[in-house]
Amino acid sequence: FESALQTLRPAPSGISAFPPLEVPQKLGEYEVRWEMARSERNVVFRGHHPRHGEVSLKICRPGMVPGGLKCRVNEPHPGLARVLEVFEAAGLTVVSLEFAEGEPLSKLVGGHKIAPRAAFEILERAGRTMMELHAKGIFHGSLHASDILVQKGAVRIKDYGGLEGIASGDLRVFAEILYEAAAGVPPLPGV
Repeated sequence: FESALQTLRPAPSGISAFPPLEVPQKLGEYEVRWEMARSERNVVFRGHHPRHGEVSLKICRPGMVPGGLKCRVNEPHPGLARVLEVFEAAGLTVVSLEFAEGEPLSKLVGGHKIAPRAAFEILERAGRTMMELHAKGIFHGSLHASDILVQKGAVRIKDYGGLEGIASGDLRVFAEILYEAAAGVPPLPGV
């Protein structure tokens, strides 16, 4: 048993149990470099574009393209990793996003790496960005604590504006993230 146990290797961090997606090394002008994350609905790759430089390429799984996907290119904003373009290539729907580095707020709060007050300051900055974008009619549509990135004091929201939505959806999730930052645990289902 112990010798068999030693041969087991943990799954790479950040890669879930969802199946991989076969993607060519070139999608239009984009070079697909390596997989960064995957979920039931999409797979995210690190990529490169001659004009945009380093990017994240969110590739929707066939049959899993969200309803209301917009071809909205976000205007530059210091609190936003913006959507650069949405396009079809090799039979796949691709969302190109400005590459944003940083530690996801979900890891900081979930791992108790920061105090609640520090989490509140991060959320205040993210909330101001959301308010500015909501005022322009731009909604996240699928906000998660992992979409709020922190690096060297900068706070940026990623995956913003890919879905149609309303402010109340973003605000409900934002309140849940705020609760978890304060309590150290996610809110109870249905609360």
